[in-house]
Amino acid sequence: MTGNVVFLGFAIAGARGLSISASLVALGSFLVGGLAGGRIANRFPAHRGKLLRAALATQLLAAVVAVSVAASGGDPIPSARRYALAMGVQNATARRLAVPELTTTVLTMTLTAIASDATLAGGAGSKIGRRSPAVPPCSWDH
Repeated sequence: MTGNVVFLGFAIAGARGLSISASLVALGSFLVGGLAGGRIANRFPAHRGKLLRAALATQLLAAVVAVSVAASGGDPIPSARRYALAMGVQNATARRLAVPELTTTVLTMTLTAIASDATLAGGAGSKIGRRSPAVPPCSWDH
């Protein structure tokens, strides 16, 4: 998702060959995936196996749909949206499991935290006011 933030910035600045709408769709879909991952994590707070199984099934479904749409020659934006949704679920699950070796970039984890901790996801609140200033500067880390 760091790349999508960078591509969005370049597209807004007028770089050719980059799409504002594609980047926004991917980022929005990632956040929806983060919400879904947060809901899954809150449904299975004490059972890591059930959390992993539910998250994997959700990711697999989103990936199968994205590949099917892409293979049929459909619009790439819906395909990207489903793939980004799967990535959001994956990151929310990795965040909840808190395995030290499963790190992600600062920007991606900040976006994941905003979505997966939201009350809409069943969390305590996203703290978006405190977290959102971290998003633009972190987009240039990688």
